[in-house]
Amino acid sequence: LLYLVLTLAYSLYVKTVPFLDGFTLATLFTMRLGLGVAAADAPPSPWLFVFSMFLFSSLSYAKRYTELSRAVERKATGLIGRGYRPPDAPMVLTVGLAAGVGAVMIMVLYIVEEAFRSSFYGSTGWLWGFPPLVFLFVVRIWLVSVRGEMMDDPVAFAIRDTASIGLLCLLLICFGAAWLV
Repeated sequence: LLYLVLTLAYSLYVKTVPFLDGFTLATLFTMRLGLGVAAADAPPSPWLFVFSMFLFSSLSYAKRYTELSRAVERKATGLIGRGYRPPDAPMVLTVGLAAGVGAVMIMVLYIVEEAFRSSFYGSTGWLWGFPPLVFLFVVRIWLVSVRGEMMDDPVAFAIRDTASIGLLCLLLICFGAAWLV
């Protein structure tokens, strides 16, 4: 019910409020993740949800930055149906990069504060592959965005981008090794 209410609020109003729109999208993605955790009957991790909020915020702002960059190229005064204006682009870039780096820091804190104490992993050392790989993914998304090569949706880009797929595969290898070794 909360997901439905938040989706309606986003569609009717929140998408027009700068920065609240990206935060709300990240919240909706994180709620989907929570539904998946509940459906899988897995123990919920606050670290996963906080990491998700930061990562999806970064991706949401990458989308807005791409839209703003295109608006600047067209000499538009703003984004139709959004509250952003072309002069906001540097701030969107800064906030988006900061959120992405925040996701990396959350990953480091998880490894230090919880993973080493958890009996879930057989070899926690492999988890140290996560922060640099997540960092490279975030930087890749933003580099492509700043260069004007990003499609409208960073998630759609990532599932077709060879480098992003390679980073995901390396993440899965690190996770598998940490879990199984």
